[in-house]
Amino acid sequence: MNRFAILAVVVALGGATSAQAASAPSATVAVKGRDLATPQGAQSYYEALVRASSAVCGGMPASGGLAVIGAYDACFRATLASAVSKANAPLVSALAVQGPRARFASR
Repeated sequence: MNRFAILAVVVALGGATSAQAASAPSATVAVKGRDLATPQGAQSYYEALVRASSAVCGGMPASGGLAVIGAYDACFRATLASAVSKANAPLVSALAVQGPRARFASR
């Protein structure tokens, strides 16, 4: 699989009809050129998934109060978790357990 499409998990924002889910924003993160079996490849791919998940969810809101930030956070976490799960790559999953700012230790 050379590409992975991320679909925003609209259900995290309060549910959606099938028509709404079909029109939800999405992004594609290419695996090509990344070896997900190496720490460097997994790190690069995971960082791309984090950026794409944020973009799909509209980016971190600069203002709007706790409800807006909470909705973004729920969307981001659900979208990233779905993307990591579908990637089916152990090193990417290991990074996800640590959180969006996770990094492998360098030697």
